[in-house]
Amino acid sequence: MRYTNIYDYNYFHHDIPERHALSLRQQELNKKFVWTDEARESILKLNQKIFDCEKTLYEEYHARKKELDKRIDAKDDFLTDYNCDMRMDLKILTLDENGELYEPWKGVYSLLNEYLEKQSESIPRMNYDFINDKEDDDILNWNITLGSASEHFKDDFIHYGIHCLYDHALLAWEDILKINSIHIEVNVDYQSLKNYL
Repeated sequence: MRYTNIYDYNYFHHDIPERHALSLRQQELNKKFVWTDEARESILKLNQKIFDCEKTLYEEYHARKKELDKRIDAKDDFLTDYNCDMRMDLKILTLDENGELYEPWKGVYSLLNEYLEKQSESIPRMNYDFINDKEDDDILNWNITLGSASEHFKDDFIHYGIHCLYDHALLAWEDILKINSIHIEVNVDYQSLKNYL
């Protein structure tokens, strides 16, 4: 499965003005952010939705892999190899003048959606790739990686995706609360290698 390296130099290099401005914006907004019960519950609702979508995504991913492996094992006439990957895109959609949701094409939410897109391959990866048994649950709980917000989630099981939104995507907590769209997909490239020489 393809993997996007979220630790890529260009992604975190803060001398790029756009990233630097978004990072400063995130810091300032998070300083002013007031945690309420409603805000905490909204984050936990998003957290659960990410877990639910990830489960559906993994079921489809493994079903496709099983089907394709069976075809390869049966010496399928066409299929000799494949590449299978998965994505989970989270977006902040805004309302247009007619009250319809749309993906903004300019402004700060357009930029933030670009940063969200960079996380689309890493968000659904972490929790199942390394799980062996229930003892791994503590390792996979990201509730202590949320900066000062960690105190609000000390008794909760937080998905890696929430950590990504907070720590890697330059979103402030108020931005994370505005996420209102999750799109999941499994992509398969069918490959056929024929040696005629």
